[in-house]
Amino acid sequence: MERSSTAEFEVVSQVQLHKRYLTLYDRRIRFTRADGKVTLIREYGQGHNSLVYCLPTGGFDPKKHKDFAACALAELSEEAMLHGGSFVRLLPEQHPGLNEVKWSMNRFQPFMVISPELIIIMCGLPGRGKTFLCNKIKCYLNWLGHPTKHFNVGSYRRQQKHQDEVQSADFFDANNAHGVEAREKAAFCCTQDVLEYLATESGQVAIFDATNTTEERRQSLVQQFHGRYQYLFIESICNDPKALETNYHAKMSFSPDYTGISTSQAMGDFKARISMYEKVYKPISNRNLHYIKLIDMVTGRGHMDVNRISGYLGGKIVFFLMQVCKAGMANSRKIWLTPHGASDFSLAGRVGGDSRLCGEGEEYARRLPEVVVDRLPLTFEDRAIPVSVWTSTLVRTIQTAKFLPFPKLRWKALDELHAGVCDGLSYAEIEKRFPHEFAARRKDKLKYRYPSGESYLDVVQRLEPVIIEIEREKECVLVVAHQAVLRAILGYFTAAPLESIPTLEIPAHTLIELRPRPDGTMDVEFLPVRLRNAAGATGVLACTRGVSPVSSEELPVQVPFGAVFTATPFSHRTGVRLHRTTAGGAEPPQPEAGAVSPGSGAGTQRRATMYQ
Repeated sequence: MERSSTAEFEVVSQVQLHKRYLTLYDRRIRFTRADGKVTLIREYGQGHNSLVYCLPTGGFDPKKHKDFAACALAELSEEAMLHGGSFVRLLPEQHPGLNEVKWSMNRFQPFMVISPELIIIMCGLPGRGKTFLCNKIKCYLNWLGHPTKHFNVGSYRRQQKHQDEVQSADFFDANNAHGVEAREKAAFCCTQDVLEYLATESGQVAIFDATNTTEERRQSLVQQFHGRYQYLFIESICNDPKALETNYHAKMSFSPDYTGISTSQAMGDFKARISMYEKVYKPISNRNLHYIKLIDMVTGRGHMDVNRISGYLGGKIVFFLMQVCKAGMANSRKIWLTPHGASDFSLAGRVGGDSRLCGEGEEYARRLPEVVVDRLPLTFEDRAIPVSVWTSTLVRTIQTAKFLPFPKLRWKALDELHAGVCDGLSYAEIEKRFPHEFAARRKDKLKYRYPSGESYLDVVQRLEPVIIEIEREKECVLVVAHQAVLRAILGYFTAAPLESIPTLEIPAHTLIELRPRPDGTMDVEFLPVRLRNAAGATGVLACTRGVSPVSSEELPVQVPFGAVFTATPFSHRTGVRLHRTTAGGAEPPQPEAGAVSPGSGAGTQRRATMYQ
């Protein structure tokens, strides 16, 4: 652990909050390093009877500790499970310490660890969803502001092989000396890159993606990382034959090892490779290790074994894995994002507000249901997957979604970025009234916070429950929201760098379709909807029912925390087929060439009539 005698920060202000049992301060700190991250421990504060963020405390013992710094190091590494980072003393060397009120003889010497690094070590047989989990964890942590990089040992192995070398199943035999040497070399190079990455100021979390099936290999990694960095193992175990077969077929679609090889030949070789690993595989059983064991979790069922996991990042990863594994890997659902239709404020170029849709936005709202129905995925039984519509609590998103024939949830967390004192103003007015604020926002759009308002980073934090609920859903989700909110959500699912989120393109009157891939990444497609501008062409929705309608109140809808369920006039179980007619009952004119043409093909009719 690196120790620093001079703290790389300055105390901006300090206000005493409480002086009954403990002296509590609201201390504002400005770090000289722009990328500084702080990890605090959340504990119960008896003074004001609530949870507070604080540092772990421990007693100094001259027999055990060389000095105060050694005592702090022991507490941070043992109680708080923090390793690595910059070890900073918060008071000058000769300071006697902060006086504690209840026991006046006690004094505190505060220390802090800045940016403790973490290594996530994957473990498990091939085809158990390790790469899926790696990509999901990487997206999640990067999105939350913890720089994370994925290191795959298999990629190093493929880079190091000779041009004409064939690495078939025999290459992975434990008795194949050449294969063992090549794989050890790949693992060594990957480990060195992990250590180099964490030695940089930008590296905080490294994911070491390999099978690590033997106790010897895992112990070797522990010896390299212990005392230098936090580390934890994630072991994925799957015993479901049907799920395994699905995973194997999915892996054939993206594995570089089987590019240009027929599926049947690739499957045979891959199963033979797994047999080689099974001969030496020993699941984690050492309770002294820090690990998360997922047993049949990638199927959407199963259970989790969590051992010696603590700290902020470790807890976040455990919680995230519990949610992301609920939906399982083999999932044909889709996620749609769309901005609200044009509103009075958007036409006027004004920020925020709660204005209603204008005529163009109303037309988009009427056309949106047909576009969505046209894109509904079907199950193996040729039935449409259920859809849930999520909106913000603002009028323009509610109006955009009002014609969609699916259950709707309203999320306060999906509301637009709050512009504070600039709410309702145009950018020209903001520049004129608040020139310093306008310049600050232009300089750093990600971190800039409107006075009495929010920043993009604030939006990311409040959207975390929404992301978690989307990840754990098995059905399709359509999110109707606002530009800043959709940028943050799209940035998560596309693994966009955090600093690029404020500039992501969210076209107006466009349906953004996200299709999950087996490796945890996303296919993205933008579907612009061209509106009819001819007089009399704006239609109204009509429907023909294939079965008797079911009221939305009868549907078993599980409402996430923070959302409100609203009834909808059409149910996704009713078998409604949507089409559009003009006021006179005649079919409307066709859209322009190149536009999305919903509801015109046999696929749409089948999806609509089977959607029950």
